[in-house]
Amino acid sequence: MNESLLSLSASLFRHCPRCAATAEPETQGNRFDCPACGFVYHFNPATAATVFVVDGEERLLLIRRQHEPAKGSLGLPGGFIDAGERAEAAARREVLEETGVVLEGLHFLATHSNLYPYKGILYPVLDLFFFARVASFQTATPRDEVDEIILTPIDEVNPADLAFASMRAAWADFQAYRTA
Repeated sequence: MNESLLSLSASLFRHCPRCAATAEPETQGNRFDCPACGFVYHFNPATAATVFVVDGEERLLLIRRQHEPAKGSLGLPGGFIDAGERAEAAARREVLEETGVVLEGLHFLATHSNLYPYKGILYPVLDLFFFARVASFQTATPRDEVDEIILTPIDEVNPADLAFASMRAAWADFQAYRTA
């Protein structure tokens, strides 16, 4: 991941955000150091909350992504956490915004790193995965950034079909949680 971050600093930071000095930035691991004014910028990952939502019939709620990256691929409802927002609140908000489903209980599962390509920039992301059980998917409808809602028996899901490497990695955490 550090190689990607160095690439970001080299390609995006040709001018210091503070003093506008033009210079080749000096990078140290995951940070940008301005040689002119001493400004330091840390390339920390963005954070996202994603939820495995299951109903009483042991069906998993999947979405078909409406936009790039991974347009048309299967995914789990979720998205970026806003500054100052708790991860749990973001998970609930994203599921509601994308599917219309109100989450009842919410349990933390795991974290996985991801690289998210967006408009020519590769963003490092720390994905936080949660599990939620709902009584039914009666209110589930495709909403914001979703082309289709897919309700499928968990045992019929092929994790290789999920849009992002972090989702595929979290599948094992989800299965372990379900069988514990």
